[in-house]
Amino acid sequence: MGKKKMVSENGFLVCLVMTLLQRASSAKQQLEPITISKDEEEKNYTADLLYQMYSDPANKLYLAFLQPVVSQVNRVNKLFESDRCNANRLLEDLMSLYKSILQRLMMPRTFCTWRAVADYDVNDERNHLPLEAVDFGVKFYIELGQSRLDSGIVHTVKKHGRDFLMKLLQELQQRLPSNINHLQSLDALTPETVLGVRKPRLQELSFLPKYSGDIGKLDGQWQRLATVSWPKDVINDSEKFWLTVHSHQDASGERDFKEVGQFALSMLSLPISNASVERVFSQMNLIKNKLRNRMRPRSQKPPDAFAWRQQMLLSQFLHICDVKPRSSLA
Repeated sequence: MGKKKMVSENGFLVCLVMTLLQRASSAKQQLEPITISKDEEEKNYTADLLYQMYSDPANKLYLAFLQPVVSQVNRVNKLFESDRCNANRLLEDLMSLYKSILQRLMMPRTFCTWRAVADYDVNDERNHLPLEAVDFGVKFYIELGQSRLDSGIVHTVKKHGRDFLMKLLQELQQRLPSNINHLQSLDALTPETVLGVRKPRLQELSFLPKYSGDIGKLDGQWQRLATVSWPKDVINDSEKFWLTVHSHQDASGERDFKEVGQFALSMLSLPISNASVERVFSQMNLIKNKLRNRMRPRSQKPPDAFAWRQQMLLSQFLHICDVKPRSSLA
């Protein structure tokens, strides 16, 4: 490798930091210099690059700033990839991440709603903090105090850090949902809100105009939700709670919360993330690849496909060994 230099490609550094985080997970997420033996027979480009980057105090300072930011983004990203997270809290986690980055870069301002946060003009330079006022995180300032870097190098590192935060802020803003008011109203459908003192009135829900049934009947069922003693095992799960509400029966055996339960379930069925759909396509591609693109639909089911694969491997093995299968294997 040539002389050491600071890598300014933010996209590459994000991937690099994620690799370092995985290596540091066994050490309680503490980044420490990775020493690479000079006598190793197999030294690849990545190992050499990591060694040189950790030997450079400027790069180490930049990674000290970058690691907490990437950890926060990775945490929220995993929430959207999960199938068992609370969908009502996903928007709050995403907006909380966006607002935290916004406060580190922009002039102090009070936001009353999530819509106001999403509509804030981050590209207007009049709203930007000066470079020295940007918050780069406590790990950055601790590492800065332990290093002996020239003021010019520190200024360059800060500029790269601010550019990274600005790019991250712009990317997050593009991914904020346009129907943020409707998604924010979904928090009113959580069991603790519906059965608690913070329960909103039906007319306060922004998605109420989407209901095409009897509003009076819906309002009556909405008002009576807190008067029923619901099972404790469904209180912590919105989906289970509204399924129980939808199937609840009165003394005559009629479902007395059918409309409100069906309406709540239809709102909660709004897609929050496409991770589960992409996961299904990935599983299908593992079974039906280019060599199996003419498989019949019945053979595409995982049990049949794996059984077919197992039978093919067994027949190939017996053919190579030139042996006849026993009756128990036939």
